[in-house]
Amino acid sequence: MTDEMGTPPHWTEPEALGERFIVALQELGKGNYETGVKELQSILKVEPRLAEPHMELARFFLETSELDTAQTHAVQAVQVLESGGQWNQDVPVGVMKSLAYDILGECHRRHAEEDENLFGERETFEHHITAAKLAFLRALQLDPSNEHARSWSIGLGPVNSDEESDDADSEADD
Repeated sequence: MTDEMGTPPHWTEPEALGERFIVALQELGKGNYETGVKELQSILKVEPRLAEPHMELARFFLETSELDTAQTHAVQAVQVLESGGQWNQDVPVGVMKSLAYDILGECHRRHAEEDENLFGERETFEHHITAAKLAFLRALQLDPSNEHARSWSIGLGPVNSDEESDDADSEADD
């Protein structure tokens, strides 16, 4: 017996979602991207308050240069984690949040590098650069061993105080 999506009923129970998550990661690891992505999306339909599937989808969509979709999932992961919704208890909370902010920073950094932002409206470019800096700085604050965040928080230069005050509250809203 399955539901309308073809999912066996027991696969919606909390412990089964963990099994499905592992299956999705294995599928992605084997290069079965469509199957892995569909499984992650299916998990989120059952329980949208899980940060880890959002993070994996954000990473996947970053790799495929689907930046808007990646950013949407990164923002959702940050919001879930900031509200105390970490699923995986094996990873320290600060490390998990750092990873989510790092992914969000990478989304903004790559958006800033797009031609339409590099050569288009300066405000849009500056928004993405500032949001990237703030996300990388937050990631580094949460986990000082996050070398990717360290590198980009330095590489993008300092955040000026006007940018920080304007964008600090909205960095996870984008």
